[in-house]
Amino acid sequence: DNSAVENICSWPLIVERMTKEYNQLTATASAASAADEQATHHTDDRAKADQANSESSTSLLPPLFRIQNEESDSFYICASIGEVGDGRFDVLVDPSAALPSAQSNIPPVLPEMKPSLTKCTVLWRGYVQDATTSATEKEEEARVPVAKVVLSPWTGRRHQLRVHLSRVAGCPILGDVAYTKGTVDRGAVGSRMCLHAKELVIPLIGGQIHTFTARDPFVVDGDSIQLDNFC
Repeated sequence: DNSAVENICSWPLIVERMTKEYNQLTATASAASAADEQATHHTDDRAKADQANSESSTSLLPPLFRIQNEESDSFYICASIGEVGDGRFDVLVDPSAALPSAQSNIPPVLPEMKPSLTKCTVLWRGYVQDATTSATEKEEEARVPVAKVVLSPWTGRRHQLRVHLSRVAGCPILGDVAYTKGTVDRGAVGSRMCLHAKELVIPLIGGQIHTFTARDPFVVDGDSIQLDNFC
């Protein structure tokens, strides 16, 4: 079964096709809008304006999108990432794709921004118990709403999954204090961040595939989830 190899090797073509389709839609909409606005202008001027609007509309994919006919709980996060380069491990998301409230202290000159893409599939929605709450508090007050998701990075940028979820999707990984304002979520998970490498698939030359798997530490139990703090 070479499906894993085919999936990994074909993703650039898939992204290129989706980009073209998105650009065609935006170009058509921009051209139609420009035609309406320029209806009273000279024909040659209108043609030039339509062409300029069409060319400027060929932007990249939107930060969040879905693909038709894929599972309804799957979506993609597309946002360029750049490393700050000042000795820290912090990275920036392209300001045009990031949520304004999720990213601050943007330098006047951005670092080199590299394209990145993540597929996110929601497996479950429910609650996790907050370990910092006291025994006297009501049970519903001691629960934190969470979702269990599978993240498939189609590119390999530093902290890609963390910043895509926190600064683009607005749903930071539980326990990720570096990319979450404040440390309120740390109490729910103890000493770990809830990001786990469950499976690693490595296609080799010749068609062989090496797959490495690890035990899932996030066990769903009805409408709640148990978190194993092993490292």
